[in-house]
Amino acid sequence: MLNQQATTPTQQKKTEQTKQRLIISYCASIKTLYDGIRDCRNSLEQQQDIANDKFKMLFERKLEFEKNHQLIIEEINRNILRRKNLHIYKKSNHPSSGRNLSV
Repeated sequence: MLNQQATTPTQQKKTEQTKQRLIISYCASIKTLYDGIRDCRNSLEQQQDIANDKFKMLFERKLEFEKNHQLIIEEINRNILRRKNLHIYKKSNHPSSGRNLSV
């Protein structure tokens, strides 16, 4: 009989209420934890979207830069060719060349 505990209905009710409060508190803690995880995941998704948008914008700028760079190189090459042609024309039209192309 030493192991037997005398429990009254009031003690049993208090014990049951304490268990219920602990379960409610535990469930609230779990919900708070899941809410925090959800908020963190949403924040990470938003940051990923922002990073993707920035990458897309930078990639588009890179393509535009490459296009402009190519246009500049082509213009430089045209100018070099014009100068060479002008130089050849002036040289061949010079009186000392023995041929006069101008009429």
